[in-house]
Amino acid sequence: LYMGFVSAATLNVPADYPTIQDAIDAANDSDIINVSTNNYNEDLIINNKQNIILEGNGASLIPSFIGFIITDSDSITIKNFEINTTGLNAHGIWIGGEPNGYANSDNINIENNIINIDGQSSGIYAEQTSSRHENWKIINNKINAPNLGVNIELYDIYDVLIDNNILGQSGSVSLVYS
Repeated sequence: LYMGFVSAATLNVPADYPTIQDAIDAANDSDIINVSTNNYNEDLIINNKQNIILEGNGASLIPSFIGFIITDSDSITIKNFEINTTGLNAHGIWIGGEPNGYANSDNINIENNIINIDGQSSGIYAEQTSSRHENWKIINNKINAPNLGVNIELYDIYDVLIDNNILGQSGSVSLVYS
């Protein structure tokens, strides 16, 4: 009888992978993506991934549009990043839903990030789904969204812990939750 197991790997950026997106694309279930402190000009897409931890170590993400896009993925953790976006709908973290053809995403953890939004956008935005997003933790983040921005905007979400966040300046409202 052969019994095998899969162990989690640590993917280091930029030591093992030159970009964060390259590491995300290579990641398997239960992997940890460890990002060195630096500036990264990337728009990151996490699609159809499970059980991935992205550890930013204070890395600064400066996307041209949206910082993190999460679609059809579960058990994703994003922590210790600084995310700086500018523009209309240039969200810090965007979780897709049915209006754009995606299913719900469960067990999302967003922890210890600094999110600065300069434009009519949201720091964290969860799109609508008929099978709601569930079991999220949004903890210990600092979010600023002046200039018509919204700090946290969540739709069709259930069993979410929003705790110990600092919602700084907002150009619209600080929290939308339904």
